[in-house]
Amino acid sequence: AAEGVYGRHIGEAKNVLQHFVRARPNWAGAHFWLGRVLEKQGIYDASAEHLEKAVELNPVMYEAASRAAQVHLKQENWSSALRCGILAWTVNKSLTGIRDRVSEAVIDLIKNGLKQENVSSQCWELLETLDVLFQREELQEHSLRSEVRELLAQRKVSDFKS
Repeated sequence: AAEGVYGRHIGEAKNVLQHFVRARPNWAGAHFWLGRVLEKQGIYDASAEHLEKAVELNPVMYEAASRAAQVHLKQENWSSALRCGILAWTVNKSLTGIRDRVSEAVIDLIKNGLKQENVSSQCWELLETLDVLFQREELQEHSLRSEVRELLAQRKVSDFKS
């Protein structure tokens, strides 16, 4: 029942928030909530844009960075998801869930690409970024770091064979 009520009022909320964004374009809160409403409506490009604007206006608004990362994951926009996920996690170290979800998505992308022998250089760069992140944050024992290291080792072996 609550979902139905929310659904009926989401259009009104969107209109009000769009008004606030026009009236006060430097208010991070309006961009954050408009981004959330747009995400609920499945308008992911605009949602990510407003969530990232909220972070630009208020760099410690890790909730916006975390939501933007999740929206980018839905769109399979891996580099933006990683960028926003790292930003959210850098601001709030307790957000290990978003760090791990983004890491898992990048790892899965590369594993699937390896099966098809089709991994772009951008994917490898993302994996190297994850490796640096895990190293910098002293997460050498993290299970995802082990997967990252294994994949990077596979790349070196395949590059050597080429």
